Formats: sequence, C-alpha cells, structure tokens
Amino acid sequence: MAKIREIEISYTRVIQLAPFHDVRPGVRIVVEIEEGEDIDKVMREHWAMARNNVAHAAAPALKAYKLINAKVAKERHENLYLGLSETAKKIADNLDAHLKPEPKL
Repeated sequence: MAKIREIEISYTRVIQLAPFHDVRPGVRIVVEIEEGEDIDKVMREHWAMARNNVAHAAAPALKAYKLINAKVAKERHENLYLGLSETAKKIADNLDAHLKPEPKL
C-alpha cells in the first residue's frame, strides 16, 4: 500500500487593485506527515494557515487602495499566528494557562 509521506500546499490570490495593477500574494507549504497522523486534518489546518498568511500579506495593499477598511487590516495583522497550524495556535493560546506565576519577593 502506498503511503503519503509529505504534502505540498500552494495558495495564491490575484487581486486587481487598479487597471493594469495587481498584486499576487502567495505561499507554498511543504509538510512531512508523521506515522499515524490524520492526513485530512493536517491538510485542512495547513490550507487555513496558507489562506491566513496570504490574507495577511494582502492587507496593506488592500488598505492602501481602500478596498478594505483600516479596522479589518489591523485585525488581519494582529490576530494571526502566521506560520502556525490550528493545532499550534491552540497550544499557544493555552500556554499561559500552564505557566506558573512568578513568585513575589
């Protein structure tokens, strides 16, 4: 039986800003699959990561051309864990709960 050892995800958006002026933010991700990992879950997490990274990269150009408002651009910039899958985001979000407070002197 054939085994999937790695997956490659490429995601690019073409955004027309003005006549004859567009931007093409994109990302390419290669993921090694560990033994026993749910391939569907891994693919879904990394597709979401790719879309988030491209949205983040496009936000400054969209804001400059007034295609999105400043609030949306700021949210896209501040609320992304770029380069992290959904699982890694959950771990990062829960990390503070596991850290012990520093002792008071």
